[in-house]
Amino acid sequence: MTYRMIFFRFLFIFCCLSAFKGLSQNASDVFDYWPHRPDPSTALYQKILEGAFEQLDARADHIASLKEDRESWIEYQKVLSRKLESLLVPKFEKSDLKPIITGRIDRPEFIVEKLIFESLPGYPVSAAMFIPKVRANPAAAILFCSGHSDEGFRSPVYQHMILNYVMKGFIVLAFDPVGQEKEINILSMMDKKIWSNP
Repeated sequence: MTYRMIFFRFLFIFCCLSAFKGLSQNASDVFDYWPHRPDPSTALYQKILEGAFEQLDARADHIASLKEDRESWIEYQKVLSRKLESLLVPKFEKSDLKPIITGRIDRPEFIVEKLIFESLPGYPVSAAMFIPKVRANPAAAILFCSGHSDEGFRSPVYQHMILNYVMKGFIVLAFDPVGQEKEINILSMMDKKIWSNP
């Protein structure tokens, strides 16, 4: 095959491809999400976030469709209770919490009871119960699980959230995450070593 024939074949292929240029896709179209998520390190987070927002939107639509009567809301409460129950695997038998109130803080609008209880036999958990002085009877309650910050639920960010609930009439039980006491002790020891070294 001569160079001339190779050249004409190449020219023919190039012309054919150019003719279909309008039908061809952009390189970024191979992954249609690419223009929306240029940073691959956040792609998984963004995907999970989108799924969460879709579920929240579906929940909002469902709540908006509920009738404004007591029976509809009681039925919805039962459905949610069944869903939550199905998620608690394995199911633990109820045991004595053995709560001990270790301190009490009295504020004009709420009371804080510092306590320790056993979530499982022999497994102590430190916590605080925030009780508004003005509340419904029975009152709604929130189980508040904070992240692993140095201060746990005592951090200003979490306190702001907790007190916001309390001022709206909710009782809030905030507990320390697993290992919080050990984490505080380790950080304290590390801090002492850092500052004691020359």
